[in-house]
Amino acid sequence: MKQIRKISVGDNLKESIHYQIGKPASSDSNIHDIIKEKDYFEVYISEVDEVQLWKSFLKRVVCHVEYVID
Repeated sequence: MKQIRKISVGDNLKESIHYQIGKPASSDSNIHDIIKEKDYFEVYISEVDEVQLWKSFLKRVVCHVEYVID
């Protein structure tokens, strides 16, 4: 399975909300991982030494998915 690098949520890609690994989620946390499940995507954040689920999106809502390419 390929690792997801970024998802963009919304109908119009230019006006979508973007979630990218390594980018800030709040003032004291960063997006740690984006996991693709059967019917939805989960966005995890890291704060200090803790990783926790932050948001979930139904697959039909997500407009654009970018994968890590090595």
